[in-house]
Amino acid sequence: MMSTHGGSIPFNPNTQTVALAETIHRTPADVVLIATPIDLRRLVDFDKPALRVRYELQVIGTPTLAEVLLHVADAKSVKPVL
Repeated sequence: MMSTHGGSIPFNPNTQTVALAETIHRTPADVVLIATPIDLRRLVDFDKPALRVRYELQVIGTPTLAEVLLHVADAKSVKPVL
């Protein structure tokens, strides 16, 4: 998710955490895989088993992730924070 500083929708951790929890509760899944920099199990009370996983991104060609994100940011007139 890309955000802009001073955007029209202010960041509210409590609202976003509640919305995330509600979305996960409504999703028919056997397990929740958490692949975020922080352990969401500390913020969200999951109603199903949750497992934290890690991954590494290896660029193997083009376009690269950075190129794609810059293209999307440019199309939406958003100045990315790099």
